[in-house]
This record gives sequence, C-alpha cells and structure tokens, in this order.
Amino acid sequence: MVKSENQVIKSSLHLENQKFGRKPLLSEEQLELFSNICTESKIEVIGLDLQPSHYHALAAIQKLLTATNYRGNLEGSYLSRETNTFKFEGVIPRIKFTKSEYLEAYGVKKYKTSRNKNEFGGKEALIALEALYHLGNEPYLIVATRKRWNKGEEVVDRYQTFSPILRICEGWEGLTPKENKALDEEPFLNLISKKHKGFIIEPCPIIVDQIDSYFVLKPANMYQEIKLRFPNASKFTYTFIDWIVSTATRKKMNSSGIKEWPDKIEIGLETLSYTLRMNRYITSRNWKKIETAINRCVEIAIELKWLNKHERLQGSTIAKKEVFYLNKDKFQQISKNKTIQNSSNIN
Repeated sequence: MVKSENQVIKSSLHLENQKFGRKPLLSEEQLELFSNICTESKIEVIGLDLQPSHYHALAAIQKLLTATNYRGNLEGSYLSRETNTFKFEGVIPRIKFTKSEYLEAYGVKKYKTSRNKNEFGGKEALIALEALYHLGNEPYLIVATRKRWNKGEEVVDRYQTFSPILRICEGWEGLTPKENKALDEEPFLNLISKKHKGFIIEPCPIIVDQIDSYFVLKPANMYQEIKLRFPNASKFTYTFIDWIVSTATRKKMNSSGIKEWPDKIEIGLETLSYTLRMNRYITSRNWKKIETAINRCVEIAIELKWLNKHERLQGSTIAKKEVFYLNKDKFQQISKNKTIQNSSNIN
C-alpha cells in the first residue's frame, strides 16, 4: 500500500525539460524533409507534448514515487551505462499500487454508490485510467543531453530513444471467459472492474535521472488546483506554469552566493510560443491567437499566485519580450516543505 501524504512532489529537471518545445534551427526546406521523416516514423514532436489529463496522470505517478522517496516498494532493476540508451547508471524503482491509490493520487472524486459507499467511478475515473494507459503505450522521442569538457573545449553528449515513459504491468484474477475476451476489445472499461488487482509501474530512466540533485519541487495538488478553479484550462496553461517553476528553479540553482529565487523571468514572445508548443498557431503566423492564449496562461498563473504581474515590452510582433514577476513567497513556501527536505538540495 502506498500512502501519498506529501505536500510536494519531486520531479527531475531532465523530465521537465522534455515538456517544453524549442524553436527549430533548420531551414524551412530542411524542416519539411524532417517532418516527412518524422511522419513516416510516427514521430510528431521531440519530447513530451502532453494533454491536461496526461499531466495529471504523470503527476499521480510522481506523487506515488515521492511517497517512497523514489525508491519504489518493490525490488528495482539496476542499469549500467552500457545497457540503456540514456547512459543512465543506477536503480530504476518499481512501484506497486492499486487502482484506487492511483485514482486518489490523480485527484478523481468519489461518489456515493447504491451501496451507500463513496467509491471511484464514472467518466472522470475512465479519463484518468486512459491517461495512464497513454503514458505506458504512446512512444515519445525523448532526447537527453549532457555537457562536459574535453581538452578545454565544451562538448555535448546526446542520447535519444523512442519509447513510452512508463512500463506498465497489471493483472486481473477470477475472470470469466467472457470478461477475459472483453479485455481485448475494451481494456479501459474493464479497469473499473473489482477483479483488477492493481498496477506495477517502472518509469523511464529520465524520470529518475539525478532525482536527488537536479530536480524541481511542486505542490502535490498543483494540477488539481488548475483543474478545480479553471476546468477548461488549455494544455498551454499546464505547460506554462511548469515552465515558470522549472525556469525559476534553474535560475536559483545557477545563482552565485546565497541561492535565492529570481525576481523575474524574461523571454521573447516567439520563443515562448515555441516553448509552449503552439505549433499550429506558429505555422499559420496567427500571432493574435498566440498573444491571447499566452495572456490567458498569465491570468491563471496570477490567480493561482505563481506570478505577481506581467509586462509585455513592445517591439515588432516576434520581437516582443515577456517579463514575468514571480510571487517569491509561494516559491519559498514550497521549498521549505518539511516532508522531503532531508533528501532535497533546494532550501
């Protein structure tokens, strides 16, 4: 049984970096060629282009892993650098949990049933389970880079793989032949069945890489708060708030002297639109929609106390600069959480 009582969750910055898009350096002709290659290989984007439900599902797994200090509750598997694409060396944790534990970590509400008991069920539970299944089956092109010095010159080691970010095992017991056959056709509907005995999850190495030294802390209910107060928030909002938290964390890590949260974050409008993966708007050069979408992200971030205010420094359309002023009190409150402070390097 996994008890997830932490007020914060830990997430590797290597994983967080996968959520953000980047402006391509290729020419339009090269981009078209690359796009054709990617389409043939079923690769649409580099990194994780997640929908809101996927954010919630991933956070639920991280919440359960955080509860075990990323050690899992089953024997993990040791990986040497030579045996995996990421050149990761260490133990990959394995964690076992029930359907109910996952749904609770996801934030699914319980409803009173005809048996006069509060139980999970309904459309929200189905969406949560479909999102978990997506993370365990949808392959992503995950790229990891490491900088190092070689004879006085900086070089970059690049590792990439095309795979899901979770390996999921699950089981049912006591199925009738009819129920067993139904699983082949409608696996999600059968997940609601009482005969489902739980999950065993093994995360992709990038989820645990440098989890004790290169990580970000986030409120355990961060995405749930977005959904509760802004149920129609777009995926851009989730990515934007993650970007704010990750960027602020990296700036704090890289600051000299006393490690303090930055007062503000600056970024160009065009660069931010790529970061938030607004690809369809960028392709059509619909800068008005881009500004409108970013404005909504900012409004929500201010309402949720991540930001105090926002300025847009005028220039040509793509040369506009966005300035975001952080609510440092909220960041300091998160970083001082006592539950996992002993294993944290961020104070």
